[in-house]
Amino acid sequence: MVDYSDGTKAISIKEIEYFILKMKNKIPLQTLILAIIGDKTPLYGNLRLQKGIFIAINERIKGLDIEDPKFIPYKIGPYSFKIKEILDGLIEGGYVPYYGKKNSNSQGYFLTDKGKKELNKIIETYPELYQILCTLKKQLDEMKIEGIIKYIYNKPEYKKYIEKSQYKEKYKDIVWGRGYG
Repeated sequence: MVDYSDGTKAISIKEIEYFILKMKNKIPLQTLILAIIGDKTPLYGNLRLQKGIFIAINERIKGLDIEDPKFIPYKIGPYSFKIKEILDGLIEGGYVPYYGKKNSNSQGYFLTDKGKKELNKIIETYPELYQILCTLKKQLDEMKIEGIIKYIYNKPEYKKYIEKSQYKEKYKDIVWGRGYG
């Protein structure tokens, strides 16, 4: 919501889209983004955010009615421009600041007080979803970036997302039991 000096209030298109999705009982991507960032420790890197939401939707919370992030094959596997757009809106709106080198794995995302208020609403509405995403975030934090990439690249059901990857040759399937000698 934007407050103008004359007392007028305006709602952004993104906020309207968020409320429409909520009314349709779809879980908005904004909810997943805020929940996976969480309130205790920063989430490091756009790659962890993108791949974390990808893994969550395809494995951990499969079957929930979630706004489609429209993942596509990209430079480092599955990528959603929609997630990036929503994240940029959250940064611009004062919910999620960041520090570190922009667009790198040292870039850390965390929640402001405004973001934490929104997170509390999410926890009240979707407590199980929040717990699942907290667990996933801890697992992602424990993995190196290379481990996250290997995990996705070695899942047969994700092959279509690595077609355009610059690393697809580096992480080719290992076929065990086919030794030569």
